[in-house]
Amino acid sequence: MRHIQKSLWLGVILGAMLVSAVLAAQNSGEFQIERRLNGKAIIDLKDNDRALYAIGFMDGLRARPNAEAEKWVPTNCTTPMTGIQMSEQIAKYIRDQPARRDSASGILTWNALVEACKKKIN
Repeated sequence: MRHIQKSLWLGVILGAMLVSAVLAAQNSGEFQIERRLNGKAIIDLKDNDRALYAIGFMDGLRARPNAEAEKWVPTNCTTPMTGIQMSEQIAKYIRDQPARRDSASGILTWNALVEACKKKIN
């Protein structure tokens, strides 16, 4: 379980860094980096920015040691998906669970992609 948590947070950090860089490039003025992203922040992103977040999240998971050997992560299932397709799955999952929008984006993203993979398999 501890290994899963470390892997998940690595993906969240890399995804958050990517989103922050995109947002910084779009804003000509001063910007603030949020302490953490939550579901509402993910929903509020533009489609392309949310896609970049999803790609960064998955890249973070794939960059972990032994990522190829671990079948439980949604890397194999999401490999053929585009960033837009992943972001649509993430947004749908968050919109379908409004009570959880204040939860950490990494947890919501993980759950959304695992759910999407389960549907794909079935």
